Amino acid sequence: MELCPLGKTEIKITPIGLGTWQFSGKKSFHRFVWDEVGQEMADSIVGASIKRGINWYDTAELYGNGRSERVLAAALKRLNMPDNDVVIATKWNPTLKRAKSILKSFPEREKNLSPYSIDLHQIHNPFSISKTETQLNFMAKLVQDGKIKAVGISNFLTKKMEQAISTLDRFDIPLASNQMHYSLAYRKIESNGVMDMAKEHGVTIIAYSPLEQGLLTGQYHKSKFIVNSKPFLRRRLLKKKLKHAQTLLSELEAVATEINAPVPSVALRWVIQFHGSTVVAIPGATRPNQVETNALAMNIELSSEQMNALDDASQNFL
Repeated sequence: MELCPLGKTEIKITPIGLGTWQFSGKKSFHRFVWDEVGQEMADSIVGASIKRGINWYDTAELYGNGRSERVLAAALKRLNMPDNDVVIATKWNPTLKRAKSILKSFPEREKNLSPYSIDLHQIHNPFSISKTETQLNFMAKLVQDGKIKAVGISNFLTKKMEQAISTLDRFDIPLASNQMHYSLAYRKIESNGVMDMAKEHGVTIIAYSPLEQGLLTGQYHKSKFIVNSKPFLRRRLLKKKLKHAQTLLSELEAVATEINAPVPSVALRWVIQFHGSTVVAIPGATRPNQVETNALAMNIELSSEQMNALDDASQNFL
């Protein structure tokens, strides 16, 4: 199984990880995006990811107020996964909070994910009350205290990303990652400077929503019923983008036919191949078979002609 470096750290991860936003539970607002995933199904999903060679998992404090973290840890424990065999990434929720809550809330992250170590801790968004430098100072302390191995950010544009890099440089700690929305149907980080900055500084881009909430699976443009059966917010997102994605979806299907692979596997392969090892992806899954399809992206290869054809078909999403 090919492994990618997580930024300039010593952590090695598979190009496809498992996003666990869908483990948030029905009692949070996330139910408007995801169908309910119970513990038994989560066990099956995580088990499928292990079977297919995926070695890392992304979760967050915000996902069901820690429920996703607890469900993930429970699944790994039931599957008897050793701590050293998995990489765990979670996120501090900074929204309208001061930076000191990074240290205050960290014991809850440890409790929820026990007995698994937190390898990558990320700032979930740029909406803290505190300055970026202050937030990164506290994240650096977690590294210095041996609580985490690496620091990441999420949804940070170039100005704050640069501030994060320079602050951590003072501690001789590399910024490992910036988790951003990125897919064939959402390519803004290629035009707003984030991708260029990541490449310049050796920061890994962790692509979330790499299948656009299912849009790039190729199934929704064929059936209004499937779209209408989804939770409210997801349904709105799909309907909004479907009419703009017909050319892209047709090209995805053509490439999938050429290499005899599922459409979502092709869409994910483009994400993790187009920029080399700079980009990894964390598609979610509500069923084990979706994990298997997602993981297949690590075992296929697109030709330069196929990569360019998909690039051309998605230019209107730059």
